[in-house]
Amino acid sequence: MRKSFTESSAESGFVDPPSGQATSARYTCVERLSGNGLTRTASGVRYGKKYFLKALSDEAAKQSMYRQMLDKEFGMLIGLGHPGVVQAVEMAEIAPMGRCMVMEWIEGATLDRFLETHPRRNEAQRLVTQLLDAIEHIHRHGIAHRDLKPTNIMVTDNGGQVKIIDFGLADTDAHLNLKQPAGTAGFMAPEQLTGRDADTRNDIYSLGVILLGMNIGSRWKRVAKRCLLPINERWQSVEALRDALLRSDQRTKNMLRAFLATLFVVLVASMVAVASMALRSRRGNKRLQAANDSLQSAIHRLKKEQTAQQLFIHNISDSMKVVNISNRELEQAEDARRTHEQRIDQAEQQGKQLVDKAMRNTRIMQHLDTLTNLQYLTPDYAEKCSAGLRAINKYVEGLDATFSESDRSHIYNQLTKYNAERWLDPIEIKYKQIPKQ
Repeated sequence: MRKSFTESSAESGFVDPPSGQATSARYTCVERLSGNGLTRTASGVRYGKKYFLKALSDEAAKQSMYRQMLDKEFGMLIGLGHPGVVQAVEMAEIAPMGRCMVMEWIEGATLDRFLETHPRRNEAQRLVTQLLDAIEHIHRHGIAHRDLKPTNIMVTDNGGQVKIIDFGLADTDAHLNLKQPAGTAGFMAPEQLTGRDADTRNDIYSLGVILLGMNIGSRWKRVAKRCLLPINERWQSVEALRDALLRSDQRTKNMLRAFLATLFVVLVASMVAVASMALRSRRGNKRLQAANDSLQSAIHRLKKEQTAQQLFIHNISDSMKVVNISNRELEQAEDARRTHEQRIDQAEQQGKQLVDKAMRNTRIMQHLDTLTNLQYLTPDYAEKCSAGLRAINKYVEGLDATFSESDRSHIYNQLTKYNAERWLDPIEIKYKQIPKQ
């Protein structure tokens, strides 16, 4: 019996589309996403496919400079055509946005959000390889992005493909207008502040900052640090940077190959020696079997050592990372200790000034200098002598809560010692020199 088209479609798994979602040649379902003063972004659907729309704000659209900037961005993007770069589709009038640059819709997360998931090193290195390929493609077209940063790099949900976005500040020698310094603080190369023409080496600097923030391993990070040198000393192209990264891996592989080759030579030599001994002896199957067992044991032991060495080489970079972290923690602890000691010293100096002020106000030293007989010693002599100690107690009690009890005790002891050496001991000496008549 023949089946209807509807019945056949149902068995094949096709489902009728919901009402109201018919495809259209126009951009429909336009939903506003954001607006930062100069531009507005939205999503739209055409022929059932979702797109990203970028348009100027009403105020910016009235100025020819901003219209040229949007046209300039579209002109650069439309000619790139690379899987690692967001694809521009067309410029179109779309209600209610106005004149829009239409781009592919990317389902994914920005690189900074993706890194919050703490991807494994091999995953991070895979993304770096894609990123280098995309930037090299951009540079081959004579374009400098000038605003590379994690928020301008997307990682797709499907396949984890890198996509470079936002070419609003990009420049190329083919465009003779709209030349001005541009970039984002923290990722922008220092020479971009001078207003010099766009240079692809500006992107090399920004790329170095991005790589140092990723889990790519200590070997790759050592290579990436050269990206932050002055413009004529850093890597001069993405290709040179990629080659340096590959060479750093190749050196490790060469060490492993040399080690395995040595093991192989030792293994062959052992096999030859054991076989030679077995052939020379010819003293029965038992001795031959013992030699064979010894050979198999040696082979097994060498394989275990080979595995252990491979694991050791694999973990070298991780160990270096731990060492670097420990060094940074020690440096931070030392900085904290020095800062604390400086605060203690400052507190002691301030306390000494207060002691000096309190004792000078008593004028006890001048009084002792003028005495010719102890009978003229003032009745408040003892109170004057204790003025420094009272100042110390009041000062230590008034220290803020950031000083621990141990700190307060140390400061009190130092100030008490200072008061004795600076004032009380000289007072006692003068006191003893006064005639006792």
